Amino acid sequence: MTRDRNEEMPIHLAAGRNIQTAVKMLLEIAPEDQVLQVDNNRRTPLRLLCEYYRPSAEILKMLLKTAPQQQIRARDNHQRAPIHLAVEWASKKIHSITFRVLAPGTSPVSK
Repeated sequence: MTRDRNEEMPIHLAAGRNIQTAVKMLLEIAPEDQVLQVDNNRRTPLRLLCEYYRPSAEILKMLLKTAPQQQIRARDNHQRAPIHLAVEWASKKIHSITFRVLAPGTSPVSK
C-alpha cells in the first residue's frame, strides 16, 4: 500500500483524522497488514487515533480486533504508548476499552 512523505499509510490518515467509514473499509481489505504498520515517528494507527481529541470508540474497537496486545504496547519515537495519550487527553472511553483488552494483571506501560 502507498505511503506519504511521513511514511503514513491510508489507515494512519483515516485513524488519525477519526474517519470511521474509511478505517472500516481499509481494515476489510487487509487488517493484519495495516494495524501494526508505523510511520516515520513509529506511530501506529491506534496511536494516531488516541492522539485525536475525541477519538471514536468504534474505530478503537475495529483496530483492536487484530493484534490488540502489540498495538497497545507499541511505542512511538518518544516512548509513548497509545494509553499514554488516552490518559493525557482524559479520554475515559478509550482508557476503559483499552484496559478491558489487556489481560488481567498486565500493565499497558510495561516493556
